[in-house]
Amino acid sequence: MTAKAKFRFELAGWILFTLSAAFFTVSSLKSGDLAAVAGSGLFFVACLVFMRPLLSSQNCGG
Repeated sequence: MTAKAKFRFELAGWILFTLSAAFFTVSSLKSGDLAAVAGSGLFFVACLVFMRPLLSSQNCGG
């Protein structure tokens, strides 16, 4: 697998994790479960933190 293909798969995985966290947060808000809201919010932020170095100019080929 080429480096570009590996990057795309890794990025797609993190995007899916982030979308999952966003939907989990919305569901938690609708149900009114504050512990789930806190957990899903932290999960969403963690996904963004892990995506940050992936999207840096060194890893994007730019």
